[in-house]
Formats: sequence, structure tokens, C-alpha cells
Amino acid sequence: ILMDATRPIYSDHMLPWGNLRDNPSQLHRANYVLVTKCPRDMSPLDRRLISKSLKLYPYQGLYFTKMETGRPMPMFRDGYGTEVPEGANVIVMSGIGNPDSFRYCVQGRFKVVGVLEYPDHHPYRSRDLEDMAAALEGSPRGTVILATEKDAVKLMGSKKIPEELRKRLFYLPVTVSFNEDTKRHFLNNLYENVRTNPKHGLIHSK
Repeated sequence: ILMDATRPIYSDHMLPWGNLRDNPSQLHRANYVLVTKCPRDMSPLDRRLISKSLKLYPYQGLYFTKMETGRPMPMFRDGYGTEVPEGANVIVMSGIGNPDSFRYCVQGRFKVVGVLEYPDHHPYRSRDLEDMAAALEGSPRGTVILATEKDAVKLMGSKKIPEELRKRLFYLPVTVSFNEDTKRHFLNNLYENVRTNPKHGLIHSK
């Protein structure tokens, strides 16, 4: 089970009132619970509170992960490809299910002067490109748009983006890391769980 730290299942509700697609009482079916998008400064006390609230059984492993962001990358190689230094003015743009977590990551490194948020799985159209251009025009000189990798993939396939806008579109690469170097522990346990469970097939590479 993956549980967003900003939207814990014990504080959520079933669809359509909330975001849950299954009853929290079914949590016992999971061998592992990974808490995602944890803040970098999450304290041991915060982790204990989450663990206590989840009420997991001894056979269930609990792990905490956080998002690590790389340096901004230009969406288009034919753009000016300028570096976006820490503290630079940016407009945060996203079309994902939980834009708050991405905005939080950006705010820790850059000065957010504008926000463009679209629904999850949003198909970008000409009107959206006009909104981006307008947002940049009304922002301080040198401002760029910083988007998620997911949104960058959609935009990079478009041939309708004006050249001037292409030069100011960047995305922020994101990777996931385990808190307190618990990745190896998780992978070892997962491997053993699959290896010793006759219900699961395990392919050995030679």
C-alpha cells in the first residue's frame, strides 16, 4: 500500500466524498505500507504517530519515503537551456492529482511568483498555452515555468508551442528515496517474501 503522507487514509473517506477506493479496514491485506511524500524534516515522533494511527500487525512492514528533486531541465533542447538557479522566480505548473506536494517541493528551493494548476490527466490545448504566455508576461523578468515531469512529457510532444514560450518551459526531475537508508531492508524483505511464498512466481536471471 502506498499512502500519501499529506493525505493519510485514517483522515480520508471513500469516493466520492474522499479519495479512498477501498475501505481502510482492508489494510490488513498488505504486507508492506509505504508512506510517500514525507517532509524532509519528519521527526521520529511524527513517524510514531503515523504508525500508531495505522494500527498495523506485526507481519506488516512500514517504510517512509520522500521526494528528492534534481536541477530544473529545459523541456526543449532548442530553447536557451539556461540554468535556473536556486531562489529564481518560477511559475509552478501541474496537472496531477495532488499538486500541493509538488508546489511544496518547489517552494523550498525557488521563489514562486505564480501557480497554474490543471486537473489530473489534463490534455494541454491552445488555450492553456495562451494562459502560460500570459502568466509569464505578467511576471518579473527572467521568470520561467516549472512543471512536473508528467506534464513535461505531454507538452514536449506538442508542435503548437510558440518559440518564445518553449525557451521558458522547464521541468523538475523527481526521484524517491527511503528515509534513514531503509531501502535495502525493504528490498531484502520483499525478496524473501516473494521467494518463500508459493503463490508468487519468482524469476531467477542467469
